[in-house]
Parts: sequence; structure tokens; C-alpha cells
Amino acid sequence: MLSVELQFLIECCKISLLQAPVTKLLDIIENHKVNWEKLYKMLAYHSIRPTVYSALKGITSEKINADFFSLLNQEVKIKSAHSLFMSAELTRIQKLFSEHQIPFIPYKGLTWSKILYKKSFREGADMDFLIDRNKVFEALHLLKKDGYELGHLSEYTKKYTPEDLLKALIETERVEMPLVKENAFKYIFKFDFHWELVMKPFSYGFATSELFTDKFDEQERMLLIIILHNGKKEAWTKLKYISDLLCFVDQYGQDFNWDLFLEKLNNYSIEKSLFKGLALINFFVPIADLTTFNRAIPEYDALNISFWEEAIPYEISKKARINFFRLKFSYHKNIKESYYCITNFMRYLSYPNPSGNRLIVFPASYKLLNLSSSLLSYLYFNTFNRKN
Repeated sequence: MLSVELQFLIECCKISLLQAPVTKLLDIIENHKVNWEKLYKMLAYHSIRPTVYSALKGITSEKINADFFSLLNQEVKIKSAHSLFMSAELTRIQKLFSEHQIPFIPYKGLTWSKILYKKSFREGADMDFLIDRNKVFEALHLLKKDGYELGHLSEYTKKYTPEDLLKALIETERVEMPLVKENAFKYIFKFDFHWELVMKPFSYGFATSELFTDKFDEQERMLLIIILHNGKKEAWTKLKYISDLLCFVDQYGQDFNWDLFLEKLNNYSIEKSLFKGLALINFFVPIADLTTFNRAIPEYDALNISFWEEAIPYEISKKARINFFRLKFSYHKNIKESYYCITNFMRYLSYPNPSGNRLIVFPASYKLLNLSSSLLSYLYFNTFNRKN
């Protein structure tokens, strides 16, 4: 049984993203006791404030908590202004890369907001670009020339130039680097510079380079990135992640060639993540209505609903982190993938992390010591140090 608050959020998604009637949401507000403090906490976790605000704008009820709605209104206005600034910059950067023949794929944030979201917009704080791995240093040089510089990573990274840090991150199998730029109005643009979609431990059977080929058309590429990022990487743990898939299915699902797409995924461990996401869509709209999808959909994972209900980021909770990895492992295709994930994750941790805090950094050849340092540093910075 879903909590009143989660039902509230799901109904808001249905209204804003699927143009559903407001009847059920109004019934929840009028006839059930909504814990508005809990709802606000869940809303912040799920990062769907514009979606909820869009749904509530069309409802008149004295039972909507005035403080809740006032704060939500204020936050969405700020995010809306933020989106306007970022949208212009996003377009300019795309033009810049195109003029210099640098292959790129913008995703998440404003990119999906423009394509998938109708009445609201997708909450986000930065611009995410996937850059062809063969062109990353050219792209970085271009962005530096344009005024971008390294964003804050850790005290340890201050010794690096952007080029040296990029090289170090690639060598240690990291996948992204933050860049920032301040404009004339003191507004700071945040740019997430990616050369891989997911870390190697979670990319079993998939090569990001294929996204820069003609193997996938535009819609297939977008869906593949949604599955990889929101499903494979984040395990659909937020309503924000499932909303992207929901919008894609609503907009393209009935005309999409699912059989061909799944055939292309035959060698990837991605299909299961897609099916897990489609199972969760049943909370919003019956997936059986998707008449062009001819595969059996499994039951949803109860751990997903626990994340939706508890609204605790796995980065700040040991219990949530353990459950997060339990959930990710349940998405694995087979034991072979689980073994691949564990061994590559251990190797990943055994590299000196150029972008993170470490108590001690050993030379790269001392893998066991770096692994130990990584684990001890995590405990220190995320457990003991957090309490002080």
C-alpha cells in the first residue's frame, strides 16, 4: 500500500506529464491526511518540483498547505529563471561544438525537458554533454577558451591543470568532470563534461562509442541513454528518473519499433533494466495500453518503492547504499554480469582517485593500498567526519 504522500506525487506526475484529470489528486487532498512536511522532503528527493507545481496550479482547495505551496512556488520560479539562462547557454555550446566538428550528445536536464516534457519542465542544475572519447581534449580546449574552468572537486585536485585532470580521470576509469563559468550577470553555468555514460563496473556489454554511430536512430539513442543513466546507473530510485521513461513511452511508445530496439540490445545487459522501468510505469498508466510492446513485463521490485517512500539519498545513508546495490544487482542479467561488476568495481576503487578526498594516496601500482585507502576514506568522510 502506497503512502498518501507517494500517491500524491504520482497523481501530480500523471496530471502534468500525461494530462490526466485532477479527480484523484483532489480526492487525496480533500479526504486524506497529507503530511506536508514529509511530502516536501520527498519532493526535494525526487526532484520533480516543477511537475508537482504544474499539477497544483490548476487545483483550488483550502486544504493545500499554504506554506508548502508558497515555498514550492518560489522554488519553481527560481528554477524556471535558471532554465532560461541555461537554455540559451546550452544552444550556444551546441553550436560551438558543431562549428568545430566535435561529436556530442546533450542529455538529461534541459535537453530532455524540451523534447519530452509538455506542461512542466525537468528539474536540473547543470548541462550534461557526452563527448566523443576521441575528441575530449579538443572539446576541453574549446571550452577553456570559451571561459570554462574546473568546478570544485576536492582540495587534492587543485594541483592539476584541467588537461592533466582529464587525463588522470580517464586513466582511472572515471567518466565525467565538472566545469563552471560565470557570466556578466554573476550567474554560474555548470557543465558536466562526460566521455562515458556509466562507470565500467556498470557498463557490462555496452560501449558508449556506439552512440556516435548510425546503429541507433535519434529516438533509440535517447531511450538507450534513459535506460543506461536512469535505470542501469540510478536503478529508477527517483520519480524524476521514471518520469523520463514515462514521457518517452507516452510520446513515442505506440509508434516505436520495440522489437527492433530490443533486437539491437541483444548483446547488452540493458533489457532487464528497461523491463524493470516499464513495470514501475504501471503505477502511472497500464503498460498493457502500450499495444506495440509484445513482451511480458515482470513485477516491480519492492526495493524501488522503498526508495520512493523513504526518500533518503543513498550517498548519505549506509542502509540506503546497501539497498541501492542490492537493487542494482537485481537488475543484472546473470551471475557473469555480477562477477564483472564486483571485480571491476574493486579495480576502480584500487586506483588513486584524482577527483575525490583520500586520507592517503599511494602510487598507482600499489592497488591494494589504494583500495584500502579508498574504503577507509569513505568511512571517514561519510561516517565519522559527518558526525563532527
